[in-house]
Amino acid sequence: MPDKNQYQRPVKAQHHAAGYGLAELIISVAAGSVLITGTAIGMRSISSSMDASDRLTSLRNSATTGLRLLRAETQRSLHLMFLNQPNEDGVGQEQKNLTQLSHSDYDQSLTDCATLAEENNNNFKPAFGMKMAELDHPVIYGLGLARNTKNFALLRCGPALSGDGRYEVEKVILSSVLENIGITPCIDACSGDDLSTALQKLDLTLDNENRNASRAYPEPAFAFETDEAAKMLRLVDPTDATDAVLHSFLQPPGVKRSLRVNLNFLAYARADKVNRDESSLLTNNGSNANFQGTNGLSGCNDDGGCTFFGIPVDSKAIQLIVDGSGSMSTCIAWGNNYTAKNRTYYNGSRYFRTRQNCLMTRMESLQTELRSLIESLENGTQVSLQSFSSPGYYNHRSLRDGQLITLDDISREEVLEFVSSLSASPVTNWGGTRPWDSLNLAFSNNEATAIFFMTDGDPNYDRNGGRWSNRDFQPTANTYINLNSKPNRSQPLEVNTVSVGQNSEWLKLISQGANGIYKMID
Repeated sequence: MPDKNQYQRPVKAQHHAAGYGLAELIISVAAGSVLITGTAIGMRSISSSMDASDRLTSLRNSATTGLRLLRAETQRSLHLMFLNQPNEDGVGQEQKNLTQLSHSDYDQSLTDCATLAEENNNNFKPAFGMKMAELDHPVIYGLGLARNTKNFALLRCGPALSGDGRYEVEKVILSSVLENIGITPCIDACSGDDLSTALQKLDLTLDNENRNASRAYPEPAFAFETDEAAKMLRLVDPTDATDAVLHSFLQPPGVKRSLRVNLNFLAYARADKVNRDESSLLTNNGSNANFQGTNGLSGCNDDGGCTFFGIPVDSKAIQLIVDGSGSMSTCIAWGNNYTAKNRTYYNGSRYFRTRQNCLMTRMESLQTELRSLIESLENGTQVSLQSFSSPGYYNHRSLRDGQLITLDDISREEVLEFVSSLSASPVTNWGGTRPWDSLNLAFSNNEATAIFFMTDGDPNYDRNGGRWSNRDFQPTANTYINLNSKPNRSQPLEVNTVSVGQNSEWLKLISQGANGIYKMID
């Protein structure tokens, strides 16, 4: 009997349609949406990072240009003027009166500045002034609103400067020196006056320590201090020591995150202590080269080129070697007031503790110099940084093993953090003066083109471990001059050296034999 299945109608084989079904289509659309969204977010993130980098570069250029002018005018001035500078013992009353910006001799200048600001729909809050030997009236700096009215600006009121650096005395102008000074961060509730009102209420007088009072939101993140003779101008932390802000700073308007360019600045009025040539340029007579430029501690010179302790930095691959020894705690500018706690310093032969306020140590001066240089160098410049003291001590170390680092916004902050760390340990842990490891490493780097070496004393030991003496000067110089020539190097280094506090014959010999500049800073 046949099987019943024999009589069933044949069933056609079913072939699925080519392509995606509904489920696959939904999944593919969802995946595509995720991919497109992720790409858009990624592009937005890249665009945001590029925009932040551009803003920082613009701010950094603004800071470099503005601080260069501020430094140049400070250094060519006879003295500075401030509001309500405290009276100090040993300073004549007549001299003290002339350092008061509220002195009647300056009333007309202040009135002219206020009028110019009003004509430009701005405010001018006087901060400090400068007395120039060649001018009858002072140059006055004050705070106002930035052009965008969302931040603050440092304004300059005085005769215009011509291209050759001379004053055009017939006309007083008001110009912006530092645009986009940031707003002091708020700690609790971010409420307060509008910027114009905050500027009008701002107190720019000096306290008993010759320093501005701490700022509060929404006041400018800008503060300064001076010494009792009104010769020094230094920009300082505008806030209390308990917060994260450490410097006066520039910041893009409306930015909430920490996109800032710190303002590291120190300069002295020195027109009464230097000689000027026919071009009104300061001449460095301590150099072995015919070098003319600023004779102080400056990050950039007046022509726009960066410097290290006044020596031009023209190379794009530089090695910085600096003294981190305990003698760098030597105070170079004492105040006459006293602090609540003792602090340790070096006096040339031993460490000692005192509560007398030190306005600036050698280490702080070095850090100011390094910050000014690092912040001024262009992106793409290669830099290495080494600190030497004694092996095993805190400041005998280097950043990334002393190798060259290409500067960008991230690596620049890394270098600046290393600079700040040089003073982080107690000074008795900094060590002695043994630069040989750092120098040997620098001369072995074939990618670098220049060395900038700074020390404030003689080495404790020679290269072979014996006691240092004047008989080591020439042999030590010869060693490094030979390392700088063929076959040791295909391209010789330019070796620039700085000695602080004393003349250094062995450094002078090295620079003379290695196409560099030697400079002594007293």
